[in-house]
Amino acid sequence: MERLTATLLNVIVYGTKPNVNLDRLLTHARKNKVLLHLLRVSNIQGSLREWQESGIRRVIKVVQVISKLLKGYDCAFFKLIKPVNYVPADVDLLVSIDHVNKIVKDIMTLGYRIAVKDPFCVTLTRDDSIIDLYIHPSLGGVTFLNGQKLLEHTCTK
Repeated sequence: MERLTATLLNVIVYGTKPNVNLDRLLTHARKNKVLLHLLRVSNIQGSLREWQESGIRRVIKVVQVISKLLKGYDCAFFKLIKPVNYVPADVDLLVSIDHVNKIVKDIMTLGYRIAVKDPFCVTLTRDDSIIDLYIHPSLGGVTFLNGQKLLEHTCTK
């Protein structure tokens, strides 16, 4: 596993030729959520690449639709920034505690349904699209920032 990870990093970071079975490397890249980046830097074409590219386009489209829908609300998209191209599993949105119920209702008009409702997060799903609405950013149910304070420091470009 270590050797496979080292090979994956060398291919992604330095563009070296892989010295392992390509299928194993692709599987490892998928498990580590860097498949799109590996496919791009290795210039691998085909249905797997198109599936990943269409996945990123779907996520971008969801962000565009939600952005228009929620214009005027106190909210901000956020994502952990990685130095690689990848297809996010979901769209993360930090929302004002005062707007969260209205935002949930508005998103539900697009066909989304509540899948999980926690004290600081609501997860909405539609087919394979997932939107997480956070009052406070959390990981594994543990809040790590005051989301309402964080919203005070957002900017629009």
